[in-house]
Amino acid sequence: MSKIVNAEKRVDEIKNYIKNNYGDCSLTMESIAHQIGLNPRYMLKLFKEQTDMLLKDYLLEIRISKATTLLKANMTIETVAKKCGYTSAHSFIRAFKRACGKTPGELRKANKED
Repeated sequence: MSKIVNAEKRVDEIKNYIKNNYGDCSLTMESIAHQIGLNPRYMLKLFKEQTDMLLKDYLLEIRISKATTLLKANMTIETVAKKCGYTSAHSFIRAFKRACGKTPGELRKANKED
């Protein structure tokens, strides 16, 4: 198997693992690397080379995308935070605002006005 195909396969494994485990608040780069069977530094480098994206940014993107969907389902912000891998509503709100430019409450309010 060529190195490129193998690298793409490994990145797909990483992405799938994150998509299936984003709600785990103990998910770390080290735990992902351990599950995939890669050295953490190598995994981060490989992911960046193959996707032109930092792995932590990919994890954030997955979590925020799922959170947006859950917020539309009228779940409490605390419940959404826990389901998306955050240990507190406060840390979730901060991350959400950094990623989206508005708080989860502001997003929910804007969606109701539409």
